[in-house]
Amino acid sequence: MKSSQIFREICTTNDDIWFWLMAALNHVRVRATEGNRPHLALAYVGSTQKGPTLSSINDGGEKLFWKDFHRMLGHYPELEKILRDEYELMKENEA
Repeated sequence: MKSSQIFREICTTNDDIWFWLMAALNHVRVRATEGNRPHLALAYVGSTQKGPTLSSINDGGEKLFWKDFHRMLGHYPELEKILRDEYELMKENEA
């Protein structure tokens, strides 16, 4: 099965999860940019937020972000160890 087919089946609305976890799977470290502002106010183009939005679909309602995340872990079980190892390394570096 091609990776594009897997992507469409596993992460239909969460390409960010796909790219992040594919990088992790290939041992490519992802680093957040310095000075990133996670609570940056967003400016929307008028009337584009009426009806369902990608954020409301992924983060609310069915919580597709987490469903897709867990589908990725199910399809690529080695990801769990990679993520746990990275988390432990991150905690050690913070101490």
